[in-house]
Amino acid sequence: MTQPSPITSAAPSAHHYLRQRILTGDLPGGQMLSEVQIAQELGISRTPVHEAFLRLESEDLLTLSPKKGAIVAPMTPTEVADVLEMRQMLEVDSAAKIIAQGKAAALLPLLREILAVQADHLAAGEKAAFAETDDRFHEAVILGTGNRLKERMWRQISLRQQRLRYQFLIVKPEDLPGAYADHLGLADALEQGDAVAYASLLAAHIERYRGAV
Repeated sequence: MTQPSPITSAAPSAHHYLRQRILTGDLPGGQMLSEVQIAQELGISRTPVHEAFLRLESEDLLTLSPKKGAIVAPMTPTEVADVLEMRQMLEVDSAAKIIAQGKAAALLPLLREILAVQADHLAAGEKAAFAETDDRFHEAVILGTGNRLKERMWRQISLRQQRLRYQFLIVKPEDLPGAYADHLGLADALEQGDAVAYASLLAAHIERYRGAV
């Protein structure tokens, strides 16, 4: 079997390292990045870092300029509004279809499991882990109908949504208990088969994100 070259194996690692730092806000929007500096941090050559930069640019997380180098792309208020609007549309539609198709009972054990883990993260003050379980909860609902096109649409905005969640944790950490309570209410609305209540609760839940950027 042909072994991957060091460059081939290092590039995905560099991409993951940088993407996580951007998503969590450790590398904030507007910050300039140097291929040389990142390569030194990771103990690798510039080539895999350059490949990682190109991939991050394709994900709209970096802006590459021949003169200025790499700049972490900021999330604008317009982009935030667009992401929240699309996310809300996808989830409201999914919840309504899950209820109409009688799939809520099958989905609820997973949602309750996620909520139990999230409660532990909340109690321990583990904000990043709380954000990850937040993402799992909403993704489970959005993908719960098995609609492949909807899944592709979700994947297209998921990175921006994750980035917004982490930003929300930084700006409004005091809202985490309220966000968790929202999740409990959303699960209850599914269990009760109330699509209208789910849509109303989700609108209030998403409103928490506005102003986070």
